[in-house]
Amino acid sequence: MKVRHLILWLSLLLIPSLMASDASFWVWQRTTPLDSKEIAALQQAGTKDLYWQVGTLALHDSHWVWRERFSVGFPVLRKLAPFLHFIPVVRLEPKTGESVSAENFLQLLPILDETVSATGADMMQIDYESPDRLIPEYENFLRSLNDHGRSWHLSITALGHWFKFANDFQGLADEITPMFYDLNPKRESLSNDRLPPLIDAPVVEKQIASWKSCKVPWKAGLPNFCRVSVVNPAGVSRGNIHSWELDELWFSPLLSPLQSTRDGESIFSVYRSGILADTPVHAQEKVIVRYPDLGALTRLKSIAESNGATGTLYFRLADQDDMSGYSVRALSETASGSPTLTVHRTSSGCITITNDSGYDLMPSISTLKELRYTLKLKAAPGTWREAIPGKFAMITSEDEGSHSISNGIGLNVSTISFWFSHLRAGQSLETGLVQNISPTPLRWSVPYVELEPLWHPLE
Repeated sequence: MKVRHLILWLSLLLIPSLMASDASFWVWQRTTPLDSKEIAALQQAGTKDLYWQVGTLALHDSHWVWRERFSVGFPVLRKLAPFLHFIPVVRLEPKTGESVSAENFLQLLPILDETVSATGADMMQIDYESPDRLIPEYENFLRSLNDHGRSWHLSITALGHWFKFANDFQGLADEITPMFYDLNPKRESLSNDRLPPLIDAPVVEKQIASWKSCKVPWKAGLPNFCRVSVVNPAGVSRGNIHSWELDELWFSPLLSPLQSTRDGESIFSVYRSGILADTPVHAQEKVIVRYPDLGALTRLKSIAESNGATGTLYFRLADQDDMSGYSVRALSETASGSPTLTVHRTSSGCITITNDSGYDLMPSISTLKELRYTLKLKAAPGTWREAIPGKFAMITSEDEGSHSISNGIGLNVSTISFWFSHLRAGQSLETGLVQNISPTPLRWSVPYVELEPLWHPLE
């Protein structure tokens, strides 16, 4: 037994990604492969580990069944990004309040072995938020994995307060990822008209420091997602909206900006009942959109590494289909800065705006409680012929009271505005066909972002 554990320990030292002090990411509920831009951003950021969810096992009538399963083409991913170490993740979800027996855990052994074998991986992560009272049973299960000849490396997630149990996992797991978010016990209730942030920096700093004595290699799990909560008139959250798009929130006819964005939190009031995304909302409720503060994430990453963490693991990797989170480029920046935007006309007559910087243009509400971002195009009055929104939320005309121009562009219009809620680093948005017969070049401006010069010629 001691010899086999020694072999596992020595082979672990041969995996440099485990010991590297880099940012890693969880990929959650996704089956599509990485695209070329994502691969380039991950490589530029020095990312080595990508933890990819393959499914969720739920305990039902004392048996584990796949509640959800994702078909992930790991061989294809390895060819596309050979510099990445892909680690399949299996989430365990017993019923709330239900005890997990030793027999329940033992049933997992062949399922996990088969999953690792099918993915061709050399490591798996188990994501399980065990109640404290069941940690001894969980440890016995991990011990059983070893006793039954586990041939693959094991990473496990942990709750932030598990530092008091951390060294109990020595010899049972090769890596631990404590998750340092949602630590406020009153996170579902308003305080000073705001919900608590996803990360309470002073509390997280203290918990991170408590992991300094952990003898198992550990990564700090930090949030890289957006949470959209519906709060009732009594000031208590009644749940989160799960299927949403940022433009759908920022330009919803049901919502009105209530307070300016602060520390990543934007607040809207519901002034008309209806369906928002897939969720009913009611007048006098609030919709609160929360991102973790980027500056806090940067500081906590540094604090974790100074306390012995082998790296940071961000939950989750944002992509074009999941608008939740900062870009890889923004998270890898070490200095503060501002987005740099470029605008050009395509050969097909559309207009494209691109964020060429390493800094995200995040969704926010200005101090004037307005929705901030517009790409403005200016020409001589009466020369506009057609403008189609394309990937933008909507188009309005300032010269005629900021009305929608979906029914045509008025003769007196000189400036039209294409509205958008955000633009991540490296991301582009394209209009539909834009036609203008002005003999002079169009000019463009993005207020609040492009300050000087105010208007640029459209190349």
